[in-house]
Amino acid sequence: MRKLSIRRLVPNLITFISLTFGLLSIKFAIDQKWEIAVMLIVFSSFLDNLDGKLARLLKANSNFGVELDSLADFISFGVAPAIVIYLWSKTFFFETNWAIVIFYAICSSSRLAKFNVLSHDNKNKANLRFFSGISTPAAAGLSLLPMMLNFRFDFDILNYVVFEKTPFYAESGGQVGDCGFIYDETDQLVAEISDTKIFNKIYVHYIGRLHSNLHSEKNYKLLIDVARREKIRNNHSATHLLHQALREIVGNHVSQKGSLVNDHKLRFDYTSNEPLSEGKIREIEFIVNSSIRSNIVSEIKYMSLKDAIQGGAIALFGEKYPENVRVLSIKNDNQMNSFGSVELCGGTHVKSTGEIGFFKIINETSISSGVRRIEAITGNQAEKFVDDKIHLLNDIKVLLKANDKNIIEKLKTLKAENTSLKKKHVDNKDFFSDKNNIDFGDIKIYYQNLDSGPKDLKNNSDSVKLKLNSGIVVLTCVLDNKVSVVTSITNDLIEKYDSNTIVKRIVNFLDGKGGGGRKDLAQGGAPLSKKFYQLKDSLKEIISKSIV
Repeated sequence: MRKLSIRRLVPNLITFISLTFGLLSIKFAIDQKWEIAVMLIVFSSFLDNLDGKLARLLKANSNFGVELDSLADFISFGVAPAIVIYLWSKTFFFETNWAIVIFYAICSSSRLAKFNVLSHDNKNKANLRFFSGISTPAAAGLSLLPMMLNFRFDFDILNYVVFEKTPFYAESGGQVGDCGFIYDETDQLVAEISDTKIFNKIYVHYIGRLHSNLHSEKNYKLLIDVARREKIRNNHSATHLLHQALREIVGNHVSQKGSLVNDHKLRFDYTSNEPLSEGKIREIEFIVNSSIRSNIVSEIKYMSLKDAIQGGAIALFGEKYPENVRVLSIKNDNQMNSFGSVELCGGTHVKSTGEIGFFKIINETSISSGVRRIEAITGNQAEKFVDDKIHLLNDIKVLLKANDKNIIEKLKTLKAENTSLKKKHVDNKDFFSDKNNIDFGDIKIYYQNLDSGPKDLKNNSDSVKLKLNSGIVVLTCVLDNKVSVVTSITNDLIEKYDSNTIVKRIVNFLDGKGGGGRKDLAQGGAPLSKKFYQLKDSLKEIISKSIV
């Protein structure tokens, strides 16, 4: 009977702890405590590296230790990571295939067996110097890397879930997918769904916010964001009404080239070489809104594709349809307001057109050769759009001091005045010249007589000040034997000079009366006389007497 050696026991004890960590990781993975499960495998890897070094340091190598270490490696770095990854992926759409998990475990066992054989075979020990595959601890680390990155950086690598049944509409046919909520059996909020898409007939629900973990063995309640769905539904039905209205106004040659329907607006692309006039836009809006006011009942039928086409249903060119299709009919047989829209469609729609409320086109533009795009809104958004426009119009009327009857004339007058000012500005844009500067000690006096009207002098004075930076500006013009004068002072000289005083002295010099304004800008006038032509030479004296 051999004596128990503590020296040999220590490395094996560490190996047993490493094995225990590997087994515990499987337990925590079953409980969906993913971070703990992964950290246990990491700790096991650290201990696996430690037991070998201790065995060599203590000279406690043994065949038992080698076999135990190999078994522990297989469990901790072959079986445990495979099970952890499999269970983790089961909570998401891209579930890891069980065959891949088994294959990984088999590869791990094969790698360990090969290593053990080479370790025991003294003749082949030299082969260990060459690369013979990734070690099982390293393979486990690489396999768990996506999980660790997700824990560390909160990546949304797998942020979706699949249910056996769902009331959610998946993005299709131009209509966006539903949003909503996931509740457990106790009506506690588990997650918020931000979008729904379909892949290979599988409905995928994207998790916008996760409140607690989802478990595949539990039942959940799925609730759609009803308010959002209603807005989408209104816009989608309005798209069908718009399509038919376009065919009536533009022509039956109009065909749909694409669409987008969400809770904010609808977008409809159609074939046309010419833009819609304002008159045609109004006609289209009238037809659609008339159909809405008529509260036409929507009718949905399922039939063969052949029967649907023969019955006049519109299908998208190039679209692949199944043998049996869903047909949406919005038809009004009233002779006073006849309307008929029949299209193949799998989206959500109103029960009757009155639910749409109101329809308004907000934009019409070209997106490519022969294809144009209409953007429109419905319901409360359309009402708010019109209300905002009314408020804007009222603000404009206040600014123009106009009313409903004369606002157009006011705008025409304003436009004409603006055009005239622009023309005069162009005519005088280059009037500034340094040669018009008069040296006056440390400051500059800028004087010029302009070929413009009295109303332009103020604006021209501001332009001169911007270029002058510092100084006193005196501008004049002559119209109908009357001299108009404007004086202005840059901000740095206001404490020393006053435009009111300067302009009054100039007017008095020209044998005029009055004049005034602000400290930085003043104006006046006088009759044209010989003194006007002496003004430039007299400015220094006039301004020197105007110091505050």
